[in-house]
Amino acid sequence: MSVYIGFDPGANGAMAILYDDNSFSIEDFDKAGIDGYVASLRVVKEMGEPIYAGIEWAAAMPKQGVTSMFNFGQRFGEIQGILAGLEIGFTMMRPRKWQSVCGIKPRTGKAGIEKAMKKIYPKADFRGPKGGLKDGRCDAMGVATYIRMTF
Repeated sequence: MSVYIGFDPGANGAMAILYDDNSFSIEDFDKAGIDGYVASLRVVKEMGEPIYAGIEWAAAMPKQGVTSMFNFGQRFGEIQGILAGLEIGFTMMRPRKWQSVCGIKPRTGKAGIEKAMKKIYPKADFRGPKGGLKDGRCDAMGVATYIRMTF
């Protein structure tokens, strides 16, 4: 059985771990942090199964603040470093690439992405404790799905 891991390194980022049997787990960065990611990845690595990972590669958006872009870049680099340190190969892709593989049309908003991902993973919870959309969860699952479909 192979393991497919997707990362959304954004402010509301998440890590999704997807298995061949369609079971999965999603960890929000704001709860797990880098240490939580490392611990989870070590557990996956110890399983001895083939691991394929992907990181969403996004660029600066108009009107984004300097601090938010710095934090994004820092997390983006931390994730790459963790994967390299654990000897887990990874690929990076732009959002449109994984979205097209998941059947999501260009310029679909966050709610539309959630709706499309719910069709693929009806048991997935893409909402936070107060009911708000945690789009990092959707994106991380989309990246993991892209990885599974292309490797």
